[in-house]
Amino acid sequence: MLGLVERGRSANALQERARFDTAVREAWETLRTVHREHAALLCPTMALPPPAAETSEREEDLDMTTLFNLTSPCPALSVPCGFHSDGLPIGLQIVARRHRDDLALRIGAAVERALGGARRPPEPA
Repeated sequence: MLGLVERGRSANALQERARFDTAVREAWETLRTVHREHAALLCPTMALPPPAAETSEREEDLDMTTLFNLTSPCPALSVPCGFHSDGLPIGLQIVARRHRDDLALRIGAAVERALGGARRPPEPA
């Protein structure tokens, strides 16, 4: 925690904001290119299964939803799509074209129907 405070004290807010704005603009341009040819992008919500609680790996390093939350107004929806072999749930993220909340919701509903609704993790061996 102290490291974050020190990093914050040494940061230049204007430079950080400019860097952030550039990253969001570049992400939007990439997503816009994908959406020219596809109605939605389907991807996992996490890059890897969550690490064990005793590791020092941070969950935000694995997160794949933040980028799409920043490229608003593209609606993003996460639905459960199964379980990892260790029993932890896996999520599927649906990122639809701008202002197409209806499409994201329809795709999400179709995924849930195709996977059979409520699911349970595999029984331990």
